[in-house]
Amino acid sequence: MKKIKVINLSGYRGILLVTYAIICAAAGFILFPAWAIMALWNYIGTYIYGLPHMSIIHGFMLYAVLILLYFATSQNKPLLGLSSNNLSQAQIAALMKEFEDKK
Repeated sequence: MKKIKVINLSGYRGILLVTYAIICAAAGFILFPAWAIMALWNYIGTYIYGLPHMSIIHGFMLYAVLILLYFATSQNKPLLGLSSNNLSQAQIAALMKEFEDKK
């Protein structure tokens, strides 16, 4: 079987590629939503209601508050859960048999 290299992350090119990917992800998931919230606030708040002008830092803080509020009030189960239940081999076998029966 032939090994296929999809991405080669060695040397300076690898470091630059990983740095570029991290910067793009930060810009897409952090900077752009903060800028959009800031622009929306400045348009609606300043021109319609007379609220104070907002900078990008304030947009980021408002975005962080909205994200934290969403996670605090979300009815979904948490994405990551920790458990201290230690199952015996018999319990694992029973669960696996039950899983196979459902297929």
